[in-house]
Amino acid sequence: GPPGNALLGKIVSIIYSGSQTHYDIQINGQVFKAFVLNAEGGGKFRVGQEVAVTVPATALRPLQD
Repeated sequence: GPPGNALLGKIVSIIYSGSQTHYDIQINGQVFKAFVLNAEGGGKFRVGQEVAVTVPATALRPLQD
């Protein structure tokens, strides 16, 4: 399984945009967006593929309602 700080999701759409690939990933009924530079591995995933998503704690920001 994924590491303790990872969430399992499924890629629901992929958009190639020049130097980046944009992924929509559904996790627990919510859709998250991921942007990957093509030089760093963009384009190696496919729609319907299950993925483990990790985000460093330092990159998280709480939002106010």
